[in-house]
Amino acid sequence: ADFAIYPYLRMSVRIEERAPGLGLKREELPANLAAWLRRIEALPYFERTIPPHWKVCVPPRISHWDSSLGMPCSLRPNCAICAA
Repeated sequence: ADFAIYPYLRMSVRIEERAPGLGLKREELPANLAAWLRRIEALPYFERTIPPHWKVCVPPRISHWDSSLGMPCSLRPNCAICAA
């Protein structure tokens, strides 16, 4: 069950990190859920499970909408506008 539920809960936290106000704040999670997240993240193989596009260094928040792609620029790496 841990591996089925963790991605959804972590995605909600990541949404909040990337677009404040739209997801769940880690510090506002119930204590038992926050502790459970920390236990999962402490597993020795956890780092190998993180999607590669989550590791790309991009702006931490949505800075502008890229109308040519129909998505926020922070969802793609190496945005020329944000790098300027």
